[in-house]
Amino acid sequence: MKVSPLEEYGLRCLLCLAREAETTWGIEAIARREGLSKAYVAKIVMLLRRAGLVESTRGRLGGIRLSLAPQDISVARVLEALDGPLYRATVCQDFAHGLTCDLSYCSIRGLWEEVASSVNRVLETRTLRDLLRCEGSGSSKGSACASTLPSGVASGAPHGDDRTGFDAKRCDSEK
Repeated sequence: MKVSPLEEYGLRCLLCLAREAETTWGIEAIARREGLSKAYVAKIVMLLRRAGLVESTRGRLGGIRLSLAPQDISVARVLEALDGPLYRATVCQDFAHGLTCDLSYCSIRGLWEEVASSVNRVLETRTLRDLLRCEGSGSSKGSACASTLPSGVASGAPHGDDRTGFDAKRCDSEK
């Protein structure tokens, strides 16, 4: 799976805001904390603001903060705001090089739709709050947090009343 720099750094910027959700952050402070240029952070903030994920206040005491609670912002929504949908229905035509793509015979399109659907199910169930709960678990233990998804999420089967299937205790015990 390819994750664009814009998606990775956009998520990092949002997590920076989510860690102290009541605090208003300046672009310069976020840039310094994440090791990014102010111009790049400004671009990210513009995209996130358009999507309604952050709000900004101008002036000396202004800054940026989340528009929603961390538990109300899914990773899927963030990625779409930053770089568009994971899958576009026109993907086959994009690579047809001027030829007509007969969708009734296109086995590849079905594959991409299935993959995108599975990935989206996982991304829609994970929120910024979930990611914050797993912070500090390290990259090798990060998979323990991912494994807390119920098996039904990956397969598309229903997974009960718990929307995320997230087990914060498991993440904490992995630290």
